[in-house]
Amino acid sequence: MNCFLSLLGGRMMHLLVRIQSCKKGTSAVEFALIAPVFIVIIAGMVDVGGLLLSRSDVSAAVTAGSNFLLVNADRVATAPEEVARQTAMVAGNRLLASVVVRVTINGGLTVEYSNGKFLTSGSTSSATHCFCPQGEGDSISFGSAVECGKPCGTGGYAGRYVQVAASHGYNPLFGGFGMMSQNGTVSVSSTVNVP
Repeated sequence: MNCFLSLLGGRMMHLLVRIQSCKKGTSAVEFALIAPVFIVIIAGMVDVGGLLLSRSDVSAAVTAGSNFLLVNADRVATAPEEVARQTAMVAGNRLLASVVVRVTINGGLTVEYSNGKFLTSGSTSSATHCFCPQGEGDSISFGSAVECGKPCGTGGYAGRYVQVAASHGYNPLFGGFGMMSQNGTVSVSSTVNVP
């Protein structure tokens, strides 16, 4: 019986030595362990790149609309709907078909441009007046009309305020990295003080 155990132990040791010295397939096993991690990292980089590209495109569109407004500032009071439509078209033509551009003058007249079509709402009457708005972003209140160029109590000067906003749908692979809204859109807005 002792002889059998020593024979079995010798063969086991020999088998263990052979397994340790055999390197065939090691690279394949290492690749199988590491490849999924690299694939997830590369997919994340592609996802962040696509999101940043979409945000950059939307930002460029809002910038183009804002620049158009600054060049055509003198026409905001006399032809507000025309200027709002042209601004929306300038911004919207920089983006893909799924973009929505919204131009709002003094919180009243709103022109929305999407898929080559315009939707107009609100009144043009507030476009001829100047305001001292309060608040930020989407929560701006305009109060009552004041004399154009008059200093505002919150700083700045009374003027016509035009908000240019654009949004574009984006479906990320991994969340949104905090760079997009909950409804799956990348949105950028700018408020321009037109004297």
